[in-house]
Amino acid sequence: MKKKTKTSIFVAAATAMCFILLGFQVKKYAVQTVSLKEAIDQKLVTADFISNGGYSGGSVICRLRNLSDGSLKIIVPAGTYLRAPHNDEQNLIIPQEKMISMGPRSNAEQVLDGFCTEASDQAPQKGGTFTLSEHRIPKMNELLPILKNGSFSNAFIQSAVWSITDGHSVAAMDAGENTALKSVRTQISKIAGQPDPWYTAPRERSVGEDRRIRNEAVSVSGDLVFNSKKGSKIYQELTNASGVVLWKMNETAILYDGEVKYKFSIKVQGWEKGKYTVLVKEGRTVIKTFEFEV
Repeated sequence: MKKKTKTSIFVAAATAMCFILLGFQVKKYAVQTVSLKEAIDQKLVTADFISNGGYSGGSVICRLRNLSDGSLKIIVPAGTYLRAPHNDEQNLIIPQEKMISMGPRSNAEQVLDGFCTEASDQAPQKGGTFTLSEHRIPKMNELLPILKNGSFSNAFIQSAVWSITDGHSVAAMDAGENTALKSVRTQISKIAGQPDPWYTAPRERSVGEDRRIRNEAVSVSGDLVFNSKKGSKIYQELTNASGVVLWKMNETAILYDGEVKYKFSIKVQGWEKGKYTVLVKEGRTVIKTFEFEV
């Protein structure tokens, strides 16, 4: 057997030491992926959540400080819940995941898409701070997987959240002619325990001086679908909850037997809140009624 020389022993030891040092270096510079709450709990980061005065979409400024010597990828999970400092202010939920990358001992600032979960409370005050918390909102965990990865407008998401938290009508979720969005609205209506109405009533939202949200329907549109016969003369009437006729359409002759579909659209901004009815009529006979709410 060949004897080991001092040189070969030294080379072997040096090589082993290099591998050990290399292992330390790889570990030191490896990027650690961790959820926001875990990063805070493990004292990897400190986090502050500051209101910019909004309540829907990019409404929260998240300021992070990396306390560690390593790079971090902080995951802000869908369902992250931010509690306002006062009971009469809106708490916010973040329905879609966000990733924040940080270098060692660095600071990061990221705007988060928080959405109000109490439509009747005051909008958060600009400069106010939130506390990271856990939501206890019934059915919210059924809604989040639907919203998690989709491309939705802020208005669509806010209407979806309020349909769960405040019982607002899913009619406010404007899907237009988008079949996929219509399917999402139908799914959400089932979670919310509501019928998926025949119409869409998008809202105009603003915050008043009292920091309360004004949530006003601006239009109503949808398809009036009914059966009729060729040659029938059909018209529509629109009535309020008291049965007063507000509008009447001229007669139209039906050109074929079977299912008929009319496009209905009307501006309702400034109308008195309540229920309204579209009546499809032939003479004095009511063929079908379509109710909507403003």
